Amino acid sequence: MKFVLNNEKPYYGEKALRKRKFITNGLLGGSVFLLIITVISLWLAMNQARVFSKVHYYLDTWYISNVSSELYRLMLSAHEIKSEDYEQGKDDISLRLDVLYAVLNKESNDLNYRTEFKEYVPDAENIFHELKTLTIHWSDLLEQAHDDKSLMLVSNTIIEEAKPLRLKINTTIAKFNQSYNIKEIEQKEWQGKLAILFMFSFLILLIGIILFIWRLIKNHQVTEAMADTLREANYTLEERVKERTLALQYMASVDELTGIYNRRAFMEKAESLIIKCNTLDLKYGLLMLDIDNFKSVNDHHGHLAGDKVIKSVTTSIRYVFLESGIFGRIGGEEFAAILPLGNKPNLLEIAEKTRRLIAENIIVINDEVTISVTVSIGIAYPDNTDETLTQLLSNADVALYRAKKAGRNRVSQFNDANNAPHS
Repeated sequence: MKFVLNNEKPYYGEKALRKRKFITNGLLGGSVFLLIITVISLWLAMNQARVFSKVHYYLDTWYISNVSSELYRLMLSAHEIKSEDYEQGKDDISLRLDVLYAVLNKESNDLNYRTEFKEYVPDAENIFHELKTLTIHWSDLLEQAHDDKSLMLVSNTIIEEAKPLRLKINTTIAKFNQSYNIKEIEQKEWQGKLAILFMFSFLILLIGIILFIWRLIKNHQVTEAMADTLREANYTLEERVKERTLALQYMASVDELTGIYNRRAFMEKAESLIIKCNTLDLKYGLLMLDIDNFKSVNDHHGHLAGDKVIKSVTTSIRYVFLESGIFGRIGGEEFAAILPLGNKPNLLEIAEKTRRLIAENIIVINDEVTISVTVSIGIAYPDNTDETLTQLLSNADVALYRAKKAGRNRVSQFNDANNAPHS
């Protein structure tokens, strides 16, 4: 199953990933299996080629032909004695018998022909055994011949007894040739089958490797797509967390009704401003403002009208402290502001400006009702750099209480020498 983040890049679910992993493992296993089959095919082909290349397959025929040739030379020597064409016939026949016996003697023969004879021509060994026995017999007869007549009899005996044996040997050679032809046909069939098996295995292996590589490439692409999707999701999540954090910070530091700092945020910002002013050796002051007779507004016009009054007062304060200073709502109808003075007019003038602006403002409650309110303001300056914000607020509250007591709609300064509120 595919999922989409922000309607863009798809990424894969757990089942799809398991399926892709199963297919990849299957292709890998199939490729390994086909590789094993190919190696086995190569091994069989090499082993069969090694068997086909053994020399004794062809030396068997050469050995039988050699025996036939030596027997023919022996018969030819016997014929030469019979026709009196060769004076030293006895020595020649003796030499031929020795050569033939040496060829037939297994102890002096290194050729491994017995197995092939028994496999293809079972009577070949019997023929050579008989020929060897006759060769020994002929040698004995030749040793007993002491004149031409007896030598002639030995020659006739050799010719008569060798003819059927030579015929058998030639028949054996023909059988061997036929056997070798059959064997060669079998070898070619095996070679063809092995070649087909090898080519088929190699083709399947090549296809498997191509599919496996293709699957790896696809998996890599899917992995990259998933990584991009996860990076995007992580980035989006981080952005949302940041936005949510800022929203929570805003909600925790801003008064919901007025949009200015609440008491906690005002205290934190004011503390920072005091530290900065003390570091730079700047003068600063604090004022506390309270709406006069606010309870009567709620009692006569309702709490919605009271909220409008608070918002209107906030707007006036924001207008005065727009350029500098920190202000906030620290109670129901109480506000506080702190600002560095520098070369600005003193805080008393700023407070008076604020008081007049609020008093002159007409607040529309509804189509039929409009009201105006006044505020009392208390001002306090720090006596030294060790004075805390809490002490400063307490002093400003004392000055505020003095303004209320003097008749409201007043500005009072805590450390005013005359100790008299201004209106």
